[in-house]
Amino acid sequence: MPPSDLATAHVCVLAGGHPRPLGDVLNDIRDRPMAPLSTEEVGIGDAANRVLAEDVSSEAPIPPYRSSAVDGYAFRAADGRGNPRRIVGRSAAGHPFGGGIPPGGSAIRILTGAAVPSWADTVAMQEDCAVRDGTVVTVRGLPAGANIRETGEDVRAGAAVLFAGDRLRPQDVAMAASVGRARLVVYRRLRAAVLATGDERTVPGC
Repeated sequence: MPPSDLATAHVCVLAGGHPRPLGDVLNDIRDRPMAPLSTEEVGIGDAANRVLAEDVSSEAPIPPYRSSAVDGYAFRAADGRGNPRRIVGRSAAGHPFGGGIPPGGSAIRILTGAAVPSWADTVAMQEDCAVRDGTVVTVRGLPAGANIRETGEDVRAGAAVLFAGDRLRPQDVAMAASVGRARLVVYRRLRAAVLATGDERTVPGC
């Protein structure tokens, strides 16, 4: 129907049974606020493509500790600049180096994502290192701080990472999981009904 005809077109409404201009009815639909959708809580595995109903913040910094950005060897840049360095331990994700502060000129084997000991300030990539007998490593000169991800470098503690109204993509679900959320509050899915009327319609097969 052309827009110019909306003002004169009529539709029968139930309230009072009096016909009203179709344009008025459409304006009512446009201007009347929709009832808010109810919410439900779903597991993180069922959250993809749902619409988030609450902001999600990180309770802890990400990464939660100083970590290595590469596989290689961690050491103190200003301590014992001479090579080679004695390998005194190992740090892997979930298995940090448990020793104390080693003597100068030492290094530890470290894997990507593993905690960097407080005494170390530099990580050399394994491709830039030469290891002898599994006990001594020679590293190229690097500036202090190389290849180390600082605590909270990606997300600060308390920072909002997702917001109400976001449609959750796979990467959003992964972010929610990374900040420790096992369940999320989302809006319930809309349900639509289609009513077809008219005596020209028949049951299939008739």
